[in-house]
Amino acid sequence: MNNKPFITSQKLDKIFDEGKEDIIEYLDFTKAYRPCLAMKTLNETNLKNLYESDEHLWLEETIKLLKEKRLNDLDIEHLIEELESLGKREKNRVSSFLEQIIRHLLLLQYWEAEKERNRNHWRAEIQSFRTQLRKYLTTNLQNYLIEELDNIYDDALDYVQEKTGFNIDFPEKCPYNFKELFIKHCFLVKMKQDKT
Repeated sequence: MNNKPFITSQKLDKIFDEGKEDIIEYLDFTKAYRPCLAMKTLNETNLKNLYESDEHLWLEETIKLLKEKRLNDLDIEHLIEELESLGKREKNRVSSFLEQIIRHLLLLQYWEAEKERNRNHWRAEIQSFRTQLRKYLTTNLQNYLIEELDNIYDDALDYVQEKTGFNIDFPEKCPYNFKELFIKHCFLVKMKQDKT
């Protein structure tokens, strides 16, 4: 066991009474006692308990076990849960960026009454969301977005219809293919095609 003293609330009160230098010294967390760090060997049971008390430390220890190929000591149940959650977060993030791109393209292309005043803002937003999406896009996430494009478009359509007071005749189906959503001047090409 680690013999370093546990910092109690009474000790913290004393620290704050003593002054800034002492506060800095005591807030050095390497000097603080954390019971879960005293475990010499982690096994699945210990790791499950650690997950409930200190998720960040659980993650660090899980990574360490994976690197050491100590697969029998892993907390498989929580590891699967975390990986599934990570996958959902990534899908939600890229879906949200793509929906924002579609929203602003639709507004730019179809909302004539607001185009003069908002054009530059909408274009900047499109560029910003494209840049953010590219940072997170992987082959698997791109495939997911292509599969989900119709659903993402429906969500974007709901938004722009509400925003424009249902006064604009937006297309029922997505007028953009996936590649067009990344072309810098896609909206100009679409506007020319719509006029012919």
